[in-house]
Amino acid sequence: MDISTRLPPFDLSTVHTQITILSSGSEYMAYVITDDKAFPIPIRLKPHDVKSLNVLLQDAVQEVARCFGRESSYGTALDNLARTGNYAFRAIFSDPSYQRIIRTVLSEGAVVQIVSKDFFLPWELLYDGPLDQRADIRYYWGMSYIISRFIIQDKREGAFKPHTIEVKRPKVGLITCDRLPFVEEQELPDLKAFHRKRRIHLLSLRPLSTTQRNAELAEFRRFLSQEIHILHFACHAYEQDPIERSYLFVKQSFPISIIDFVTSACSLDYSPFVMLNACLTGIINPLYTASWAEKLWEYGARGVLATDFRVPDKFAADFSKAFYHYVLSGMSVGEALLTIRRDFWNEQRNPLGLAYALYSSPSIKIVSRRRR
Repeated sequence: MDISTRLPPFDLSTVHTQITILSSGSEYMAYVITDDKAFPIPIRLKPHDVKSLNVLLQDAVQEVARCFGRESSYGTALDNLARTGNYAFRAIFSDPSYQRIIRTVLSEGAVVQIVSKDFFLPWELLYDGPLDQRADIRYYWGMSYIISRFIIQDKREGAFKPHTIEVKRPKVGLITCDRLPFVEEQELPDLKAFHRKRRIHLLSLRPLSTTQRNAELAEFRRFLSQEIHILHFACHAYEQDPIERSYLFVKQSFPISIIDFVTSACSLDYSPFVMLNACLTGIINPLYTASWAEKLWEYGARGVLATDFRVPDKFAADFSKAFYHYVLSGMSVGEALLTIRRDFWNEQRNPLGLAYALYSSPSIKIVSRRRR
């Protein structure tokens, strides 16, 4: 598949288009809102249809990850990803008139905010372009637009914190897993290098012992509540049934479930931006509201960058280094995220930056504190 590397410019001055999706009987209604217009668009999908779309998209992108570096099958996997993304676009916006509305309001470089309580998809993977040999990477929503998500929930204090974090040397709280070789070999050394260069102040959660679970959960709670500007998870995430038992595997094989997070009264007192550089930490299952992104936002996060499917460890480490490079240089998180996706495609023909989903304003940024 011959995919062009010519990508559109972007503009972070404001949210250009908001798409609010609410339940309407057994289906959904989308309200597409621009500066001067609003368009109601019915979505003829039921909750289990949304779950099926998630599975199709996740399976397609996992195949891309599996085939990366195998030229004989990689083109086929990319072609299937575009076809599946186009199918999802047409399933959501089923009528050609609805598709025309979306194309009209989503100009190149648009900043798009998706607002919902119970309708979740990897929006970055929607593809609205040709499916023949002219298929083009820029027709993926996540390559053309800056997409942010806003979860409708009762408590989300951190989401209303200022978008600018003014600090000379941001404190990064790091929580890792000793089962991930690329965390130890690459991601952690990269962060330590930023620390040595005095670009960040790195704070690491010590190893937790499974034989003293209650005391160690208290240590985990203490670590989260200290002054941190960026909270960085580099660990495994596992989905369980029921969804509240889903857990993160942190140092020394210590599992922390969504239930543990709530019952231990964890809180993010300084409203850090959270980077969940782990697999499936966005909306784990679209039939449920519980997720790591949702919980961290509820308990004080200023914003959350999570993943919508399984990310290879090597790519996660590469992504982390690029993210800090751009954010510490003054880019907003939305601009950095879009830039990283384009960089990986232009340099490696790798679209896996589309895995990362932003639950916050795209305008969050770190700026150097001014001398007084």
